Amino acid sequence: MAIDLLRQRLFVAELGNDSVGIVDLKNHKLIHTIGGLNEPQGVGYVPSMEMLYVANARDGSVRAFLGADYAAAGNIDLGDDADNIRVDTIANQIIVGYGKGGLAVIDAKACRKIADIPLGAHPESFQLDPDSNQIFVNLPYTRALAITENAKGANHLDVAWTLTNLALLYSRQGRYGDAEALHKRALAIREQVLGASHSAVGESLHNLALIYADQRKYGEAEELYKRALGVREQALGSNHPDVGQTLNNLALVYQDQGKYEDAEGLLKRALV
Repeated sequence: MAIDLLRQRLFVAELGNDSVGIVDLKNHKLIHTIGGLNEPQGVGYVPSMEMLYVANARDGSVRAFLGADYAAAGNIDLGDDADNIRVDTIANQIIVGYGKGGLAVIDAKACRKIADIPLGAHPESFQLDPDSNQIFVNLPYTRALAITENAKGANHLDVAWTLTNLALLYSRQGRYGDAEALHKRALAIREQVLGASHSAVGESLHNLALIYADQRKYGEAEELYKRALGVREQALGSNHPDVGQTLNNLALVYQDQGKYEDAEGLLKRALV
């Protein structure tokens, strides 16, 4: 639901009827119905624009209607499962949860999508915090609360941090394909923002190698552990605990393949 305080109107998504009902709050009656929608899930009203936005789950569209006469004013195609809507009245933006895991940022004036915020799962619910400029997102499938920085964009390091945590959760659940995809995204962000030689890049390489090792993909695991080892030694020094961690894990990969001499050499290095 959404409310127009100036005109005392309530907008209600009528999911089963593929419509939105407009209720006159002063007189307690239905005054208009917008039909022809596709499983409307969320509605948002922008007072400064006098514009109503409706998110449709069936076709993934967000449709705009003029507040004065309810005439169609625009259509944004998000592709799949558009549902919850929140209005940022300060920025004149609409935030919409959609698809398998994302938030779309829509410019209310231009009636077009201007940004995507990727998530690890479809957002069941979310709230805006104008004081901190953050969005608090409930991701039920991962049982996690993701805090996404609204203003920082998809390539911010905070996004890489969240992707890494979700990937580790997926890994513990045995969802290696999902974990691999998230670790790769986190790795790409860190390489872009921090450079290929940063210790955080070494962490992402190590995490990705662990996914392959758990699946007995020893060739891929060995290559990534070696890359992680090189980055960590360069960034942290040869005596850092993270270097020892990678040496131990690479030794286990060799041990599982019967390469005992190679494993022994790495374990001795880790002891130094």
